[in-house]
Amino acid sequence: MNNSPLHMRLDQNHLLKCYGYQILRHGDLKSYNSLKQEFSDWLHDKTAQFIKRGSLEGWSLESYHNALEGAKVDHHALIKEIKRQLPNEFSHHPYIKKMVAVASDCTKTKLKIYNDKLEFRVCRPSLSDNNPLHRDHWFPYFTPLLNVYLPMSGSYVDSAMQVVPRSHLWSDEDVVPTFPYEGGKPVKGSVAYSVPEIASSAKKIEPHRPDIIPGDFMLFSPLCVHGGGSNSSHETRFSFEIRLTDEL
Repeated sequence: MNNSPLHMRLDQNHLLKCYGYQILRHGDLKSYNSLKQEFSDWLHDKTAQFIKRGSLEGWSLESYHNALEGAKVDHHALIKEIKRQLPNEFSHHPYIKKMVAVASDCTKTKLKIYNDKLEFRVCRPSLSDNNPLHRDHWFPYFTPLLNVYLPMSGSYVDSAMQVVPRSHLWSDEDVVPTFPYEGGKPVKGSVAYSVPEIASSAKKIEPHRPDIIPGDFMLFSPLCVHGGGSNSSHETRFSFEIRLTDEL
């Protein structure tokens, strides 16, 4: 695997190289809906097992927060129990296979899912479920990868994950984390999240919420400042977090 950021290998006028992110058209809404339904069913079953009940009233991804409140389920305890990593069969779903092919065609690079690993993120309305703005590049092993943001529900102008255009071009001195990452693990200290926050920035940070219609997805560089996707909508936002790597 090449250790340089993948966007640096692209043509000068490539959108991903210019802005640090790009929305890509998948084109198969039927397979997207199938993936969404399979994820919803899997999450429902895991939640039903957690509360030792067979069903949850009013269940859907969008109304997840209401379903949990009605059943008096502790969201954080649930996620801690079931984890965020999805079963391996999700990475072999037809939608995901074509998604990787579309990303490969866009970058003219043969890509595959990093460690064959898919995870989900969840952000409930008006609650602090989201990570702060950060750069995955602060964890050096992410530097040569490409990130995928794949919304499953509730990703709108007031709820989508935020990305800062062109921030992939900033230096390590331009934006400084609250704690460094050395020797394979975070340096000890008081850390509120699993990722550092921004301690200081020489650049003006102007986050953008990408407009991604159902079925499409976003590629972005791990050097991009992103996160901070607070949810002001009335729906729970679910998304898949996927990282792609060069097959070579």
